Amino acid sequence: MKYSHDGINVKKQKNSN
Repeated sequence: MKYSHDGINVKKQKNSN
């Protein structure tokens, strides 16, 4: 996990996509 809070948002967005 390179990001701290962005990681969660990015992971959620990637899963949604």
